[in-house]
Amino acid sequence: MGVLLAVWARRALLGFENPILPATLEVPLDLRVLLFAFGVSLVAAFVFGLAPALQASRSAPIAALRGDFDAAAAGLRRFGLRSVLVAGQVALSTVCLVATVLFLWSLRNALQIDPGFTTDDLLAVTFDLDGQGLGPEEGRQLVRRIVEQVEALPGVRSAAVAASLPLDPDAPRLMRTAVLEGGGKTVEESPIVQMNTVGMGYFDTLGIPVLAGRGFTEDDRPEGRAVVVVNRTMAEKLWPGESPVGRRMTFLPENEVVEVAGVARDAKYNSLGEETPLYVYRPLAQSWAARLTLHVRTTGRPDVVLEPVLRTLRTLAPGAPLLRPSTIPQVLGRQLALPRLGAGLLAFFGGAALLLTLVGLAGLVAFSVSQRVREIGLRLALGARRGQVVALFLREVLRVFACGLALGLAGAYALSFPLAGLLYGMEAGDPTALLATALLLTVAALAASWWPVQKAAAVEPVVLLRR
Repeated sequence: MGVLLAVWARRALLGFENPILPATLEVPLDLRVLLFAFGVSLVAAFVFGLAPALQASRSAPIAALRGDFDAAAAGLRRFGLRSVLVAGQVALSTVCLVATVLFLWSLRNALQIDPGFTTDDLLAVTFDLDGQGLGPEEGRQLVRRIVEQVEALPGVRSAAVAASLPLDPDAPRLMRTAVLEGGGKTVEESPIVQMNTVGMGYFDTLGIPVLAGRGFTEDDRPEGRAVVVVNRTMAEKLWPGESPVGRRMTFLPENEVVEVAGVARDAKYNSLGEETPLYVYRPLAQSWAARLTLHVRTTGRPDVVLEPVLRTLRTLAPGAPLLRPSTIPQVLGRQLALPRLGAGLLAFFGGAALLLTLVGLAGLVAFSVSQRVREIGLRLALGARRGQVVALFLREVLRVFACGLALGLAGAYALSFPLAGLLYGMEAGDPTALLATALLLTVAALAASWWPVQKAAAVEPVVLLRR
């Protein structure tokens, strides 16, 4: 059974698209792995079977032969070894389940994040003109021809280029110091901004509205006044309560003076969970970049248009490397690969831990009931109600459960802080996740403990006293 589960888990793990793990990652399920797993199983069986065996060897032989299991088990109940082990199971299960809840809710939040641009029907192909021997002006003319011919293809609504593809971990990140004109701040006090070079039609193609001012036009020429478009966060932070349109700033270290031509809506640039950075768009006509990503908005499925787009690029820029063509949903999928992997693995191990905990609790109750059969019969014979007998055993198991739950919640709370950087829209130590896990475990523990106690209490007292 374990080997079959391992085969299934291996296939599921390799099915995840993970940008962190190498594409050539091999996870063989060969003889070495099986022997290692077999060895670990033997060690675990020996370690966890040792304590019960030692306890059994210390039992009073006469009491055991006489069937006086209460006396034989008195030492165990006194030290509560089984209770300690079950409480440990509950604690570990609580940690696993809290982590599972955090990652599942985080994944749900990530799927609901608005990237700030329209992701449907959008194709992206990165190409590099660095080895084409072209100067900036020749390169711009070639890019113009590429965009024009791609837009003429059937099924293409619009196209535009940019130096950086949103949410692509491999995209270049250009950072500059922005010194505001009349801002009264030194270079050291001036903000660091992230920059992207984009072509005409970029905002329309991606569906990023320009909220104030204008986007880039044919009038933005290399010899003209240098202009930029800033995102809303930058506009509100650097010019609070004012319009940034027409304001000037200097980019260091180039000492280039630019003027703000417009304000664009915020988007997600580097990751879905990022705090929106100060972001600047520069026109390709005034800032050359040899490595560009062609963004293509289609009228239907993007994969249908992919081959004609690639053919156009190979024709106009022969020899230019074409890097990982993909649709924007695929880019988003790579962003969410790690959260999906984490949520899937934790859900599997959390479920397994919960199952083992419930089995442990049920076993603890069943063992306790079996050792106190005569006590149960005596209580019932003396007039105790069956509900009182059930409540007696439930109180005992809930004490063990509560100790494990408290330790587990404390451990999960502490563990959530190192995991905070991997979560979307969730804070470390989220009380809702802790409460939900505690409620789930409590209901499951009561359900697992109820059946063995109820079964014993349902037997007639005379039958119990004869055992």
